[in-house]
Amino acid sequence: MTSQLKKISVNPNAWLITSWVVLLLPLLLLGSPGFYNDDFNSYQAIEQLGLSGAIQNWMNEYGSAYRPIGISFLYGYYSIMPQNSYLLYFGYQLLYITLSFVIYREIYIFTKSSSTSVFLALFFLFFPFNATVYWQISSLMIVIATIFALVLMRQ
Repeated sequence: MTSQLKKISVNPNAWLITSWVVLLLPLLLLGSPGFYNDDFNSYQAIEQLGLSGAIQNWMNEYGSAYRPIGISFLYGYYSIMPQNSYLLYFGYQLLYITLSFVIYREIYIFTKSSSTSVFLALFFLFFPFNATVYWQISSLMIVIATIFALVLMRQ
């Protein structure tokens, strides 16, 4: 029995899958937090201007130095998701969980250390100041762009 527990405790998949379940529990048990103003504004911009028009409007308003890749991901995400806050956040959390796996994989490739990779993936998932990334979709898109850069560094 203890050997099985030890095997599970050092298994990175057990840690990651357990943390993913814990991360999804609030949404599944308590429901959606509802829309933020950013959500309403993004849906409205896409509805009125279309996807490329919304991105172009952002670039005209803020310039190309302020989150151009992140805002493109954000508007792309909003354009494919229905205006249902539960589905929007469920898809968002699945994306967040996928990013934790990407972090795990990339750190493992760099360090060849399973424990370091699991620690950093869990740190990403549960970092206490990460609430805006976890609940505000617009903040996560910046993280996606950053992690994309991490993947490109490997090349």
